[in-house]
Amino acid sequence: MWSLQGDLLITFGAPFTLQSVAGGTQAFDPERHETLYPLLSLLHRAVLSFSASSEGECVLRFEGGLELRGAPHEKYEAWESHGTGKLDPASLLCGVGGGSPWGR
Repeated sequence: MWSLQGDLLITFGAPFTLQSVAGGTQAFDPERHETLYPLLSLLHRAVLSFSASSEGECVLRFEGGLELRGAPHEKYEAWESHGTGKLDPASLLCGVGGGSPWGR
């Protein structure tokens, strides 16, 4: 996501989910590139918010109610965000096993 004041890149390195407004959940594995095509519908969709918890979970909320959700993984860094400009403070890393993604 980006604006004139900065941008934010979120990369998933472990399985994550896409949750619909109706409550349906679809799981994705970044190692299986051929299954990621449904996510193309998110391109150019407005992002409402990005949040991360002290347990290492993240949620990216889109206009229309869709949410990408990442959770900690026991063996891998599950996700990371990298911000520039005014979004630089949103540069976070969910380390192996979870825990606070800030201050690393």
